[in-house]
Amino acid sequence: MRRSGLFTLLFFAACASSVEHQATDGGSNVTPLGSPCTLDADCSGQGAVKERVCSNAAICIVACHRDSDCAEDQQCDTGKSYKCVAKTPSTLGNSCAADSDCTGGRKNTGIVCSTNSHKCISACHRDDDCPMGQSCSANACLGVSGSNLGGGKAPSGKGLWIWYWGYIGKTPAQAAQEAKKDGVGYVLIKSGENGNFWSDRLNAASVAEFTSRGMLVYAWPYMKPWGGVAAEDAAARAASVPGVSGVILDVEIEFGGGGHGVEATALCQGIRRKAPGIFLGYSSFGWVGYHTDFPYREFDKDCGDAFLPQVYWSDRQVTWEFGYYQAKQMLDAAGLQAPVWMAQSNDDGINGGPPPTVDGLNAFFDQAGPYSSLWEFPEASRIAKLNQLPLLHFGN
Repeated sequence: MRRSGLFTLLFFAACASSVEHQATDGGSNVTPLGSPCTLDADCSGQGAVKERVCSNAAICIVACHRDSDCAEDQQCDTGKSYKCVAKTPSTLGNSCAADSDCTGGRKNTGIVCSTNSHKCISACHRDDDCPMGQSCSANACLGVSGSNLGGGKAPSGKGLWIWYWGYIGKTPAQAAQEAKKDGVGYVLIKSGENGNFWSDRLNAASVAEFTSRGMLVYAWPYMKPWGGVAAEDAAARAASVPGVSGVILDVEIEFGGGGHGVEATALCQGIRRKAPGIFLGYSSFGWVGYHTDFPYREFDKDCGDAFLPQVYWSDRQVTWEFGYYQAKQMLDAAGLQAPVWMAQSNDDGINGGPPPTVDGLNAFFDQAGPYSSLWEFPEASRIAKLNQLPLLHFGN
């Protein structure tokens, strides 16, 4: 937010009965084919060599489990051969009558045919619709580490971000009543910045107003690379508030510029040490291809229970279709593993651009999946935006 502040192969590796020479890529040692293994990474050198995975016979073979195991112009044939094949165009947004119209019979694509819009969307109906290592819950693919969604619960609807009570001009009870009426499934409440925890915003009473009405609550602190131990402590305090389902770190420009991967890893690992079992996600720039100096992979690895990319298409003065599909293409190319819960914004375009319409916001929601969210619960004086809330497709 800009407010400051192993699934393994079902066949054995008969073809790998002889051991290949030690493969290298840029000096990265890779376990030879036919060698014992536990994880795919044992065979691929953390992805340095493509089309190398660990079979259910626990040896390294030539095959794939997911698209990221293949070259950029290829995809994994998870419906039949488990080999890398030429990539086919994305079907997202296409009309469909059945899931197979969207996947061509492939498994683990994360794409299904919506029973409502009859369009191909990013969602799931069963576990084998999801990428390897993820499972399907409430029509969303969840990573292994994030499958509990905070205490084993799944949001009943899409999310709404809250900055602070004075800004929206409502008490927590009033805000919860409005959110419930509008079909919101979860809210994200700002809990602090760096080493500061704000108990006047996030506390047991304010959280209970939402949870008592069937909504989940996630804390979101704005974090910077220099927060250190104090930032870890503040996030752990937020996670300990009764009723909180997890913490979503808002990490943005301060982590850009390159060289902040160490700080990202330390922050995430520090929070997990101090809040064992925490549901820990992160939110940042939505068009990841434009931010190659941002430590997405570090956050993905250690804060990757969910990634909430900020796909603020209205801010950029582009259509929801352009914003969504460009972001989706970049995310696919990046090969991040965290379950994606896209966030859109109801802000007007920069430099006085037009505001997003209800139709545009709803079309994005319908495409982005059941755990997508909206920034923000509008400021009290923005009547037109407040009037949009009851018209939006928060319900799943």
